[in-house]
Amino acid sequence: MTTTIQESRKGTTKVNTLRAIEVEIQAKWEREKTFESDAPDFISGYQRLKGRRCLFPFGLHCTGMPIKASADKLKYEMETFGFPPVFPRPETSAGDPKEEKKTEFNPAEVGERKKKGKSKVIAKTGGAKFQWEIMRSLGLEDDEIKKFADAKHWLEYFPPLAKKDLKSMGLKVDWRRTFITTDANPYYNSFVRWQFIRLKEQGRIKFGKRYTVYSPKDGQPCMDHDRASGEGVGGQEYTLIKMEVVSSDNEKLRKLMDKPVFFIAATLRPETMYGQTNCWVRPDMQYVAYRTKSDEIYISTHRAARNIAYQGFTAVEGVVDIVEKLIGEDLIGTGLKAPLSSYEKVYAWPMFTILEGKGTGVVTSVPSDSTDDYAALCDIKRKKDLRAKFNLDDEKVLPFDPVPIINVPEFGDLSAVAAYDQLKIASQNDKEKLAKAKEMTYLGGFYHGVMMVGEFKGQKVQDVKKKIQKYLVDTNGAVMYMETEKKVMSRSGDECVMALCDQWYLDYGDEAWKALTRKCLERVNCHPENSRKGFERTIAELHEYACSRTYGLGTLLPCDQQYLIESLSDSTIYMAFYTVCHLLQGGVFDGSGESPLNIKADQMTPEVWDYIFHDNSDVPQTDIPLASLKKLKQEFQYWYGFDLRSSGKDLLPNHLTYLMFNHVAIWPDEPHRWPRNLRINGHLLLNSDKMSKQTGNFLTLFESVERFSADGMRLTLADAGDTVEDANFVEKMADGGILRLYTFLEWTKVTINDYEINNAIIQTDRNYEQMLFREALKTGFYELQSARDKYREVAVEGMHQEMVFRFIEVQTLLLAPICPHICEHIWGLLGKDHSIMSASWPSAGPVDKILLRASEYLMNSAHDFRLRIKNQINLALKKGKQSKKATPTKPSHGIIYVARTFPAWQELVLKFLKLEFEKESVAKEGVQALDTKMPFDEIAILQENINYLRKSLELVGLRVQLVDDSSDSKARDASVPGRPYSNFFNGVSVQFVNPQASVPYFTFYADVRDSESVKDVINDISAEINAPAEKIKLYYYDDAVCGSRRMPNLSHILEGKTLITDSDATFQKDSGGLVLMLSSQKNEMASRRSSAAEIIANQVSASNQAAAAMDNATNGESNTSKNNDDKEINSSPSREGESGSENAKFPVMERFEDINLEKTDTMWLLKGEEIKAHVKKVSYTKNRENSYNLDIICKDLRVLRFSHRSENHSRRPVYNALITNAFPVSRNAEIFAYTFRKNYPEFEGSGWQIFDAEEECKKMARFGLWKTTNINADYAFCASYPSVLVVPDAVDSKSLSSVADHRTRNRLPVITWVHPEHPPVILRCSQPTSGLIDKPSEEDINYFKLIWEANSDQKIYVVDARPKKNAVANKLKGGGFEANEKYEAMELEFLDIENIHVMRDSLNKLREICYAIDDVHWFANLDSTKWLDHIKLILAGAIFIVDLVERRYHSVVVHCSDGWDRTAQLTGLSLLLLDPEYRTIKGFEILIEKEWLSFGHKFAQRIGHGENKPNDSERSPVFLQFMDCVWQISQQFPCAFEFNERFLITILDHLYSCFFGTFLYDCERVRTQQSLKTKTFSLWDYINLNIKDYENVQYTRHEHVIYPNASLRYINLWSSYYLRWNPRTKRQESEHSHYRAVEYTCNQLMKRISDIKHDMDVSLRSNHAKPINQTNV
Repeated sequence: MTTTIQESRKGTTKVNTLRAIEVEIQAKWEREKTFESDAPDFISGYQRLKGRRCLFPFGLHCTGMPIKASADKLKYEMETFGFPPVFPRPETSAGDPKEEKKTEFNPAEVGERKKKGKSKVIAKTGGAKFQWEIMRSLGLEDDEIKKFADAKHWLEYFPPLAKKDLKSMGLKVDWRRTFITTDANPYYNSFVRWQFIRLKEQGRIKFGKRYTVYSPKDGQPCMDHDRASGEGVGGQEYTLIKMEVVSSDNEKLRKLMDKPVFFIAATLRPETMYGQTNCWVRPDMQYVAYRTKSDEIYISTHRAARNIAYQGFTAVEGVVDIVEKLIGEDLIGTGLKAPLSSYEKVYAWPMFTILEGKGTGVVTSVPSDSTDDYAALCDIKRKKDLRAKFNLDDEKVLPFDPVPIINVPEFGDLSAVAAYDQLKIASQNDKEKLAKAKEMTYLGGFYHGVMMVGEFKGQKVQDVKKKIQKYLVDTNGAVMYMETEKKVMSRSGDECVMALCDQWYLDYGDEAWKALTRKCLERVNCHPENSRKGFERTIAELHEYACSRTYGLGTLLPCDQQYLIESLSDSTIYMAFYTVCHLLQGGVFDGSGESPLNIKADQMTPEVWDYIFHDNSDVPQTDIPLASLKKLKQEFQYWYGFDLRSSGKDLLPNHLTYLMFNHVAIWPDEPHRWPRNLRINGHLLLNSDKMSKQTGNFLTLFESVERFSADGMRLTLADAGDTVEDANFVEKMADGGILRLYTFLEWTKVTINDYEINNAIIQTDRNYEQMLFREALKTGFYELQSARDKYREVAVEGMHQEMVFRFIEVQTLLLAPICPHICEHIWGLLGKDHSIMSASWPSAGPVDKILLRASEYLMNSAHDFRLRIKNQINLALKKGKQSKKATPTKPSHGIIYVARTFPAWQELVLKFLKLEFEKESVAKEGVQALDTKMPFDEIAILQENINYLRKSLELVGLRVQLVDDSSDSKARDASVPGRPYSNFFNGVSVQFVNPQASVPYFTFYADVRDSESVKDVINDISAEINAPAEKIKLYYYDDAVCGSRRMPNLSHILEGKTLITDSDATFQKDSGGLVLMLSSQKNEMASRRSSAAEIIANQVSASNQAAAAMDNATNGESNTSKNNDDKEINSSPSREGESGSENAKFPVMERFEDINLEKTDTMWLLKGEEIKAHVKKVSYTKNRENSYNLDIICKDLRVLRFSHRSENHSRRPVYNALITNAFPVSRNAEIFAYTFRKNYPEFEGSGWQIFDAEEECKKMARFGLWKTTNINADYAFCASYPSVLVVPDAVDSKSLSSVADHRTRNRLPVITWVHPEHPPVILRCSQPTSGLIDKPSEEDINYFKLIWEANSDQKIYVVDARPKKNAVANKLKGGGFEANEKYEAMELEFLDIENIHVMRDSLNKLREICYAIDDVHWFANLDSTKWLDHIKLILAGAIFIVDLVERRYHSVVVHCSDGWDRTAQLTGLSLLLLDPEYRTIKGFEILIEKEWLSFGHKFAQRIGHGENKPNDSERSPVFLQFMDCVWQISQQFPCAFEFNERFLITILDHLYSCFFGTFLYDCERVRTQQSLKTKTFSLWDYINLNIKDYENVQYTRHEHVIYPNASLRYINLWSSYYLRWNPRTKRQESEHSHYRAVEYTCNQLMKRISDIKHDMDVSLRSNHAKPINQTNV
């Protein structure tokens, strides 16, 4: 990155200041040799401040191939292109292209990947093609680059530069201990030789042939660090089936047949060879025939032959003795003898999908158990032309049919054929279906398949696979073969092979060695702790590891000096070398300097190293003085074992694990030498992206120090992240860090509370101790600075000088481990005569937690007050704009109301919640937030800081009072302990006069606000003059004008004055003054206003009457007669929090006069459709003529009005008819769906057969991990669950019953979806019945363990849809949630989706705004409904589940309270996103049947089919929200769904209509009891009969998972549904209708063309002319 400092920021003064300080401080450290014994950094710097001696060394690892390979490339480039080299331009086309390819050396393209992304080489080199160019990009001149052709020059040139840059960032290293590896350093060379001598003596190092990734070009194994691509790739074992050639029509093959010729086919399933019918070859692929050392001829691709040549099959290792070159077409039709096949002779057939980069290019065919083979077999049998093209006679193809060889319980004897037919696969081009079929049959065949043929007949496949493999090899029917799992490229540009070669290897597979290593791991503290599982997995999987190579830099292997020790093997215990190397090599990196102890490298014999590194080793025979030996031993024993090794996460499965293996091997009886802490960190991102020179997103250490200063950079690094996740260095954060440090430097006269300082010391100490540097920076710098700023605000009377200096000193010490330069500088400014590096960690005094809380309370309260004032002004501005009033002024006065206690019910709940939180050990805020009383006096705190509050809030007057003394009802409701309520206003200054003699107050001014009561004013006066309120009385002058102007009569001081006895009287603001309003006056005014309201009400629709009529109808009451039909109907009590006239707010949208019901299209509404929510009577006046109306408030958001003339009294019979027919359930009548079915007895639909529960469950019962169970066949086990369930295979019925008992309504966790390729599953259930005491269930815990084990021990996520507060509250009812500490490897996540009552209220608000005529405030009103916020949370929850399952491979358990509302929403949407099958019309119908109908959802209560209970608290739009979410997804992925919007709306319309039985009742049990399938129609019958109307013409099926965006920016109101009945909404032509219209027009045009052609043909025939064909037309 070449951005200059000037380009990246406006000025450089601050960073230049910091850099100048750093240069000065680094020079000081150099002079004083500060770090030559105790060298701290982030963690060690902290430990040193704690008084501990710390050693932080730094080594330079040079072992391996990279340096040697780079040097050889430079040498090659000079030999090829001259000096200085002149490289060919990329566009050069002259000469032979093949020759050019041979000479051009392109290291940047080494390991180029076919998949997206760049190789490590490209990322690091920035795309330079040649090594010389890479060196030039570093700023080197050609004469200097030439020297790098010698590998030694790299070791001399770069280490000093590395040291310089590291020192510039303030890395506090004892550089005397720095060394380079390889034999270039004789001391380190001797040390590594000693290590390997001892390992060889223990039998840890062995020699022999073994498979390894091998680079033929380098002539040695290619380990992870030697690779340009393919890091971590291992070998894959195949069985090579030898298919002997017995006949051929090809001349090339026939001349080879004097020797045995074999097609070699690589397979992973040798047990299926009994079913071979043919083999496949690719017609256009290049093949070779080559000779093996057994004098046989093998035929395969050249890539496979190259691999085979390194595995002992050829006469000369690595040499392919090619006897003939062939193409696939030459091989087709060849007759073969296939081992174990029931056919005596099979043939080679063509297949075009064979990959050259995998296997041998020959594929054996077993169509009985491979759907791919069966599909290809069907194709070649079906396509006669294909057979003719390749000269395949019918007798070579048609007689061959699949042979039953394995019985798979789910699929029978021919599993591939069954899957092929089941999925309706058309050909081998149905890739997606074929992949699904393979997934269905492969694992089932392996785990559950039973052999039907051969000597292993009757045995399970998984038990005999290896036996059959061995039998094939023993009978010369097969050989074993290895190749790399993926393509691997070495750094030298060579494609690697799997080679069986002689090599030295470390036997990490030895179980005794592993056991000792596991003991070491038990003692190690892993940071983060979850990395321990990675170590355990690596130890379990490790086997032999090649430790030798022949190319590169390193130490020669002592036992065989033709080999070098590779880089991951000579770096496992080098930490021990740090302890003594400064005494051996004298501070020179390569050990070429004078040794401080005058010891030469050749004197360091293995016995000398033994003495130094082992506690009880004897003194060796050596000419090294004993004192020197003791000095070396003392150094080692003092420092070792090491306390911390920090490394990248990519080194966990190799270097860090090998480190433990080698420590326990070298020090088996000295566990105190074993590692104590291993810290694994992520990689470093730059501005949230990977660093790459290719993209320009790259920053060197030198550049970062120059741009941000060392301390600025270190501050940003510490803040970038502490976990194994990649840390993110953000340049803007670095700029901010510079500003913070500079500000701290400039600031010297500030103070904060001493308790804040002590608390910062304690918290930061804890964070450093746990190596949480980001948190340490937060508590020790950011929060401490914030506390300083806060106190500077509060301390309006000045600050204490001593506290200023204490703060600066503590702040400097806490920051010193991270930003040492600026801290050293400030330490000097404080007058300290010693370095901060020798200072001690600050001591923390006692911390008054209550005072800290009081301080936080004050700041939070002040913040709330500011927000209230701001909102008050904004609201006034908004109203002012609407009414065109003057701009409101800022309030000048305020009252703060403080509550001592909570309401009784809240206090009870909080006490319970606090008990729960304490039990869960919730840190910091959690428990305190549930205190029922504050531990400090709130009034005292506020009063003490009243000046600060008044000043910061810019108020003239501010007072604090108990809310108990206030008559303000809003203040009483809103004020609770810890959350004072505030009221701000522009008061009117009122003079209060005290005419009594000899009193301290004669006149008194107080600010009185609008509507303030006399009682409150008396309380204010009481507080100000410190007198009891009950002794204060208020009077007013009888003569308001002159009373105050007359001289008082001191003998009769109450003359002309009247006592205000009405404590409820209030002061009303009027024209800038105040009017005293007595209660009697208020009542009179209210009466007058009421009369006026009555007059107004007579001129508009009587909404109160409407609400009353609706409520009466709702409760089924009809107490009025025809005579009082026109009078108001008495309303029934409304629900809590719901006014009786709430529904009257709905404006009437449609008005019908003189309507003839018998002729309308809506007649069916009145007779059968249950879409109506409720009916109400409404009086209406128009042109002074009374009309009487009936409003029909519909569940689909429609509002219909029928108007009647008053004179004919027609409303009553219609009203009664509506009530009778609209709500049959309320009168125990039959729902319309039954009547509708009776009217069409002849129709037989198939809609009820769309969903087959047993078949759906069988699909999920796979992998041998899950099974179906009929435990609920009679619905006695769980009344609301389906009869067939899928559960873990290992669980029994008794355990299932116990698990169900632990769940509300017995809804235990059952599988609802199984990943098609991986073990993760989705389960659904209800909440556990843990209750108040968190009662555990061992059966439930064990049940979760089975799920966990089935997914390779991956953590299970429990997704609780509820807000956590609701889940905790449910414990009061005996519910609850899973406690993390009781369930192994379980993570609990709450999604904060609200309950049914909140959703119902939200829909009611949405209904109001959707019918509002005025849309001026549309967006604000829509936001106030929170409808889209709820949709967002539901959708985000489903996306979270999908991410867990698909990308992170976790199994997920989903539940809410009872598991049938929010749970169904989440699982339904998750399956929709995961599985493309559910995005089809039929699949979506199955999804609804499965997740909503089969698993149970309370449709009867949530919708209220046929019930006259509009205010039922069980009503809620749960299913509507699900459908809304589906619509939202379809808008983001318009081509992913087979169905259109009309499909969704039709389903919702018939959710309410009761035409069909689909959505009736609550669960499968009730639907079965009511015989719905025989007595009603299914909605799917209706939809599927008209399926064209619901098809999405843009649909393109894709098998991938879809991830919608749940941001509110992408979520819109479903206008075409919610607004379709608004009279101002113009009905838009749907996309579906538009496409259908286009389609119709096209058909008409084609018909017209056909007619014209026909007419022309007739005309031409009559003229004896040649007819014109379609093309001519």
